[in-house]
Parts: sequence; C-alpha cells; structure tokens
Amino acid sequence: MIRNVSRAITLALIFSALAAIGSQAAAKDDDAPAIKFPKPDEVASIRIEAAERFLDGPFDITLTKPEEIEPIIKWLNEVDWDPAKSKDARVIRVAPAANIKITPHEGEPQLLLFSDALVIVRSRYWRVETKQFAEVVKKVRGKE
Repeated sequence: MIRNVSRAITLALIFSALAAIGSQAAAKDDDAPAIKFPKPDEVASIRIEAAERFLDGPFDITLTKPEEIEPIIKWLNEVDWDPAKSKDARVIRVAPAANIKITPHEGEPQLLLFSDALVIVRSRYWRVETKQFAEVVKKVRGKE
C-alpha cells in the first residue's frame, strides 16, 4: 500500500514537472515577440527621452513630422529583430540611455529601451549598434 502511494506521488511529481517545463517553453516562445514597426505614414509621433548617457543627451523630444519619423523607422526596420537572436531581458541589469515611444495613428504604442549596445522590447533584448541609432537621432534633431 505504501509503495503504491509512493509510486503515485512520484508519478504525479514527474508529470507536474513535465507540465511546468512545457508551459515555460510555451511562455518563452510567447515572450520572444515578432517585432514589426508601422510604416512612417502610420506613425503619429515618436517620443525620445534620452539620458545623459545618450549622444547629446539629456533631451526629451517628440517627433511628429514625416521627415523626422521616416529615418527613425527606417533604422529600426534595418535591425535584425529575429526572435531567435533575442535573449531574456528579465535576467539582466542595464543603465538606460534612452526610452523610445512610437505612437501610431491607430493601435497601441510601442516602447523600446536603449542601452549602450542593446535594445529591449517587452521582455526581450537584442544586441544592436545603438551608436548608429544615436547618430540618426542627432541628424533628425538638426544637431549635425
């Protein structure tokens, strides 16, 4: 009798562990977002809140003109946002250099956090050359 109860408990623990691993794997796939940005003409505004660490920071600017928005969206679309190349941002600590909020005419805003060599979107991060992005922002701001 005790052996059967012990076996039942062991099997229950194994099945619980397998279920938990399966749900974590599914959650990880959901956490790796497919990143897609709106077309420049679909964007109402882009707000950039840059810290002192960011090139020419600190500043807080909201871009609303198509000629300001287009280079930002173009640069973002050139990044390889392959979810397989992203990593879990919940396990790292970063010093933010800039927060970017892309607000489309319709739909939800997209938020990005830039640090020295990476960009965080939701709970994932990608290694990118953020200095290139800072140069694009500098040109848009007319600081070149």
